[in-house]
Amino acid sequence: MLIKIAFQGERGSFAEDAIFKFFDEKEIEIIACPTLESLREKLENGNAELAVLPIKNSLAGEVENVKKLLENVDWKKLSECELQIRQNLIGCRDASLETLRTVESHKVALAQCENFFIENPHLQKIESPNTAFSAKRAIESGDITRAAIANARTAEIYGGRIISANIQDSDENYTTFHLFTLKVKHAF
Repeated sequence: MLIKIAFQGERGSFAEDAIFKFFDEKEIEIIACPTLESLREKLENGNAELAVLPIKNSLAGEVENVKKLLENVDWKKLSECELQIRQNLIGCRDASLETLRTVESHKVALAQCENFFIENPHLQKIESPNTAFSAKRAIESGDITRAAIANARTAEIYGGRIISANIQDSDENYTTFHLFTLKVKHAF
């Protein structure tokens, strides 16, 4: 039987990469959740046994919305891992740096690539809830003026291309992820 693991985001996210550091892909069923609230509900209603959540980034600090979730739910930490974060500019197959006008991503990812935006002042930043979600939207739109900053794997998953690789300001960019389950509540 496969272990059901939930994470917040879309396929190709860094949280999904963290899942693969904890488990072999053949042992698990991955459940992508659009919000942290939906992730919590998956665990509470038994549709997922475990969750992987980003806790802290070496450049951006604590992940505030996850911190709030952890304060309000009775979690049990099982393990942790650290993942090096490499940010990539991703778009549809025909997009190029010259055709782009907007770049969408999570606000932390945008901030981690500030030098790239200084070097490319024609690009407008647009905040979104998730890096992989942004890449999926940019690729599936087919719009050569749109791109996203995300994990390189999203280009492969959604059929896009990496326009510029490793655009983060620092290679010393790591996120700590924790593997959680809900604490068992005894009836006695």
